[in-house]
Amino acid sequence: VFNICIRFYRTWELTSRKKIPPAPPAVIVDTEKDMLEKLKQKAKQQIAVSGERIKLKKKEGYDVTDSLAVLKNAKNYYETHDYKNAIFYAREASDMLVTLKLMNVYTVKRGDSLWKISKKHYERGSNWYYIWKANKNKIRDFDIIYRGQEFIIPNFKQQNQS
Repeated sequence: VFNICIRFYRTWELTSRKKIPPAPPAVIVDTEKDMLEKLKQKAKQQIAVSGERIKLKKKEGYDVTDSLAVLKNAKNYYETHDYKNAIFYAREASDMLVTLKLMNVYTVKRGDSLWKISKKHYERGSNWYYIWKANKNKIRDFDIIYRGQEFIIPNFKQQNQS
């Protein structure tokens, strides 16, 4: 009886230890390539979406300088093929848009100049350049501004840091 049991045990041991052959290496490489390609597409899409959201907020008059800096980090990671960090920073840039503050908007009055507007908001007229830089699309010539124009007055501290 003992010999019979040993035979059964050995045949069971041999059949139960059958190794499943590993997948061919080409298949593994293909799935890794597919996953990397999907991650790349997702990063590209997230960066594009965040960029569009930032553009919309900027048009509405919000200060988006911090979000742009974070989005630039996302683009740098994308270029270095670090797609996970690119996705993370692109999402972070989008999340930062929720807490943005509206920039000051100033309506030009008769007798105003960029120097005078700068003196009112920054206590120094020589900082007129930051107002002009933030409103280049509205001011063709920095010497000529018109009554009724609305200018965004950027936060000078943030402009000074960059």
